[in-house]
Amino acid sequence: MAEFSKQFDAMFAGVYLMLGVLAFPSLIAILNSLAIGVIERRAKSHVARDWRDARAGVEDDCGRSTLAFGYCTAFGILAGLYLSYVMVQGMGASGIFKMEYSFPLAGVLSATAVGLIFGVIAALLPARQASSMEIVKALRYE
Repeated sequence: MAEFSKQFDAMFAGVYLMLGVLAFPSLIAILNSLAIGVIERRAKSHVARDWRDARAGVEDDCGRSTLAFGYCTAFGILAGLYLSYVMVQGMGASGIFKMEYSFPLAGVLSATAVGLIFGVIAALLPARQASSMEIVKALRYE
């Protein structure tokens, strides 16, 4: 039984390693796409005559980016929950592993928090850069 437990722990360690290897490039790609969206709209926000209009445009971009990251986080969590449920049911149906599905509340809450934190960071960094850029440089970028 101890050997079986070791093999099971090694299998889960491999799954967690694969999860990390797949999640990190996805996170970078999402951050990149959000940053490009904010940076491309910065010249338009600098063309505004009033500084408050420019700031409102940057805040609007931050809101869109955070909302997009929230959607990505929600769909990722739902997909993970579905796949984990299917995996546990499949292992139970095979007869080799008798398992019951338990809802991973702590994992869902931590994934939600991490997703939203990265969403805010992904929105704020390019927005801060865009708002601090001089108008002439922003227009030259276009």
